[in-house]
Amino acid sequence: MQMNYRARFVVGIAGQYKQGHAWVTFEKDGKYFLLEPLYWPYGLYRPRLSIVGYKPKFSVSWDGEKISYYEHQDKKFDPSPWPIISLGGEWLLFWFRFWPLLLFRVARGLLKRPVKRAVR
Repeated sequence: MQMNYRARFVVGIAGQYKQGHAWVTFEKDGKYFLLEPLYWPYGLYRPRLSIVGYKPKFSVSWDGEKISYYEHQDKKFDPSPWPIISLGGEWLLFWFRFWPLLLFRVARGLLKRPVKRAVR
């Protein structure tokens, strides 16, 4: 199945333990997204500050005719204070909205389950 997005399969390190990991990046409507298999419950959107921990090493893309391979260099993240404040605000807003929604969905899912009664 072809979705017609420019995408790359990326291998690098990510997360708090800085271990090997793989993810996909793609472009849609001029915006770039990181598709993280471990964060599927969060949906497509995540705060931009969450992306800082991803360090790509190699990636590969295919345009329908040829395969392209890339080797990435480490980039230092050293922004000025104002972008950090803005990104931090976005991060806090996302998580303050996410947790109540997740708890609501879990509770609703549990309430919709049929109750099984013990047979004696």
